[in-house]
Amino acid sequence: MLRRGDALAPRVKATLIRMYAIDQCVRRQLVVHGRNLEATRAQSDRAKYVLAVKTVLATDRANSARLKRLVRDYGWPDALRFGKRAECAALAIAVHCRDMRLMRLFVATLTRSFAEGRSEAWSYATLIDRFALASGAPQLYGTFLVHDRQGNVTAPRLASTRAATSWRRKWRVLPLSNQIDLYRRKLRLQ
Repeated sequence: MLRRGDALAPRVKATLIRMYAIDQCVRRQLVVHGRNLEATRAQSDRAKYVLAVKTVLATDRANSARLKRLVRDYGWPDALRFGKRAECAALAIAVHCRDMRLMRLFVATLTRSFAEGRSEAWSYATLIDRFALASGAPQLYGTFLVHDRQGNVTAPRLASTRAATSWRRKWRVLPLSNQIDLYRRKLRLQ
């Protein structure tokens, strides 16, 4: 198992951060082209939007395959060995994975890492919730929020607000009401 001081750790970390940067870049382009299409309904904007969707999907596939190799070689890219930024990058890539078998591998390795005290509680909860929602089950921790056009923010398909609140308190994670408030503020800034 790769340790924090190992020579490969900085290379793995840099790879994950690069993958995350690409992930976010293609998603920003998708948002831009989506807004343009919504505003104009022009055929040229539709073509750019469709291309942006295809780019996001291709990036997600490539990043998921690369993360799979990293996870198989080194285990979950946890904060203890690779730093918080690298774990957050791995989490974002895993969350965007559309292959359920592959996501199950990510869940299993992150669960092990969390149980061993190497990964952040927030990372664990986020991937568990994403996997649950992708599987058609309710989320447990309320880490995924959505908003409507009026700016109303909710945690969709939350199994139990009480259980999520209890978990957040136990692991010293931001209370759900505070997370919703932060999300609302972020929406107002966009």
